[in-house]
Amino acid sequence: MTACGRSRRSADLKLWLWFTIETRPNREKKIDTTIVRDITKDSYERMKPGNDEFTLVAGDSDYVPIVEDLVERAFKFDVAFWHHASRVQTCSKFISLNKYLEHLRLHPSASAGKGK
Repeated sequence: MTACGRSRRSADLKLWLWFTIETRPNREKKIDTTIVRDITKDSYERMKPGNDEFTLVAGDSDYVPIVEDLVERAFKFDVAFWHHASRVQTCSKFISLNKYLEHLRLHPSASAGKGK
């Protein structure tokens, strides 16, 4: 199952949301390149440096070139990811998700009652 999409930019809130859910194996590279393509396109066609900003919830090295390019072009580009796994270091601000790890972890007690 795959779901990809963008929300329309709200004139009042100036938000631009991008989301991807991918559950098919071996499709990660296509998703990464699609995200990079859309970010690049939007940065030239819809957004203004110094005014608009990006937040990416991913941290693998596939995103380093686009983050570097947009920061150089005066966009604010925040990255949210697990601190130990992030390869993106040139962003405007890094938001560590580590403090949420325990909250997001599936505890054995939560799944113990399933399947009975």
